[in-house]
Amino acid sequence: MTHFVKQLKIMKAKITKKSSFLNIFKLITYMELAQYIVMNTSIGMEKGKLVAQGAHAAVSVLDKVDSAALNDWKNGGMKKIVLKINSTKDLIEKFQEVKDAGLPAALITDAGRTQIPAGSKTAFACGPIEESEAEKYFSELKLL
Repeated sequence: MTHFVKQLKIMKAKITKKSSFLNIFKLITYMELAQYIVMNTSIGMEKGKLVAQGAHAAVSVLDKVDSAALNDWKNGGMKKIVLKINSTKDLIEKFQEVKDAGLPAALITDAGRTQIPAGSKTAFACGPIEESEAEKYFSELKLL
């Protein structure tokens, strides 16, 4: 059973005859899958380096994602949301929070071959996961 079919069954159980159109719409939009990429803006990466590190994170997490959810996400347009965080400490704490919650996540550590020192924590990616689940972890972060 695909991730989408599972979510439809959950939605059906939540909808009653008294459900408003708005509530049904919220259920439908909240089951959309998205990948969250969190960038460490405190270490002074140039734009190209920032993009490369985000791409490393986006790809690295995919082998940790349920195959049905991954296929649904790919077929749904591969939505990504790129966020910023202002310190390495906060990046590591947010990554650990997401990982401890059992969500698929990958933290990127730079090799130090170009702009920044080896061992720098540059980014992490989470998911794809349902946007309703992501709200708990990412709602306070700003878009990059």
